[in-house]
Amino acid sequence: TIPKGVVTVESGAFENIEDNCTEDQINGTYGEALAIVCRLMRNNKNEITSVMFEKGSKIETIGSSAFYNNKIENITIPGSIKSIGNNAFDCETLKSATIERAKGSDLMVDSTAFGNITPVYKTS
Repeated sequence: TIPKGVVTVESGAFENIEDNCTEDQINGTYGEALAIVCRLMRNNKNEITSVMFEKGSKIETIGSSAFYNNKIENITIPGSIKSIGNNAFDCETLKSATIERAKGSDLMVDSTAFGNITPVYKTS
């Protein structure tokens, strides 16, 4: 749950980084520094399944790849939103996206913000 006082979710804030390290890299075959980075990536993997905005949300900006590659299926963005960056909610599992604001004036949504899903705009 994103608290109502949050105005911006920065780019990459909750991005689920792919763990592409080999076992040799993790075990230190190619140096301890790389092994540490690979272990951190493996241990810090997040798989967020839902995002909710607290009632009365003042969110205005959701940055690029903010929730990229997580396990979110449905997302509803509150009417306070002004900008959603590229790949912000690009998740293979995403089935629906609703923006509680009319499409157009004072609203910028990148065409890749929701991956292959076209958001539904809902006016209040």
